[in-house]
Parts: sequence; structure tokens; C-alpha cells
Amino acid sequence: MKRVQTLCAAVPVLLLSFASYLDAQIAPESTRFTITGAPVLSLPAGEFGSNIGNGFGAVGAFLYHLDRPGIFSFRFDVSGVEYGREKKEVPISPTIGERVLVDVTTTNSIIGLSFGPELAVPRGAFRPYVNTGFSELFFRTSSGVKGTSSGETFASTTNFSDATAAWFLGGGARIPLAGNNPRKAISLDVGVRYYRGGTARICAREAFRTTRTDPSALPL
Repeated sequence: MKRVQTLCAAVPVLLLSFASYLDAQIAPESTRFTITGAPVLSLPAGEFGSNIGNGFGAVGAFLYHLDRPGIFSFRFDVSGVEYGREKKEVPISPTIGERVLVDVTTTNSIIGLSFGPELAVPRGAFRPYVNTGFSELFFRTSSGVKGTSSGETFASTTNFSDATAAWFLGGGARIPLAGNNPRKAISLDVGVRYYRGGTARICAREAFRTTRTDPSALPL
């Protein structure tokens, strides 16, 4: 027990010393805000992954830097991932038959709202960061109808939706590509994030192949 207390007490001292050193080396910036965006590849694991598979999407983040250099920040981000899509061409009604066809597209998606603290190295050619916090994950399956020669959807239905809370732990590195100002520079952001949460009911990828299937309750 004594060793644990010593380690816990040492961490703030090291972080404060690190922050003071960088603060002396970095001139104050004109803003404390940073907006970022990046593509996302989701890789579900376990029973959850066997039912929905990989997904692709994007994330946008807003960071408020608690200190001017940008070592400690509060992060809020919104992400969207589509993990399943089915498109088929069907008659608009049985009475008309195949004289008028429409495209019916069903998509399975996850929207995430996340917030929490972030610790980062704001300068250098390689700028690592770590973040953690809480998320609300929204699962949605929806279908839309549009004409085969028209790009506008004229009817849509939410087939199923559910939500669950989760916590996350993430990390990565930002590699500046252009610009000297860390708040305005163009950087390559490579990172990973692990989510762990409750149980949500979802529609698996194959749920709408033939007929509607009842959603499955799966742990995250």
C-alpha cells in the first residue's frame, strides 16, 4: 500500500514539472481552441465484432486548451461510422410491377458523442497524446427510397435505434506536415481508441437480407 501511495503522489509532481518546463520554452498562443477532423476505421471485437464487422466513417473534434501551450486540454468529439449497407432495386408497388423501379437502401450506423481530458506534447516533429472520458453511443438502422434515376430520397424509415453509455481510452501522435503554429498547422493524426460500455440492441449486417430480423442485445 505504501508503494502505491508513493507512485500516485509522484505523478502530479512529474506532470507539473513537465508542464512548467514546456511553458517556459513555448510562447503563449493567441487562441486556446483547436478543431480537428479525421477518417475512422472501427474494428469491433468479441461477440459484438462477430455480428457487425468493421465500419468506416469520420470524426470531428473540438479541443479547449486549459493551458496556453496546449499540454492539458478538454476534448469533445462527434464520430459517425457505417458498419453495414444493403441496396436493392424493387418495384415501387406490386400493382405497377417493374415498370417503375426504386432503389431501397438500408444502412446500419453508430454515432458517438465523447468528452474527456487530453494530455499532449504540443511541439516537436512527433507529438504524442493520450485521452480518456465518457461516450454516448447511438445505434441506428434506417431505410430510404429513391428513384433509380434520381439522387433524392423521397421516403425514409428508422427501422431500429438504441443507445448505451461507454467509457474510452485513446492515444496516438500528431505529425506536423505544414505550418509552425501548432494551433494552425496541418498535421497527420494517427491514433487508436478503445471503447467499453454496456449492452445495446443492434441490427446485424445480415438482418435485412430477406425479412426484418429482431435486433440482438450485445455487450460492448
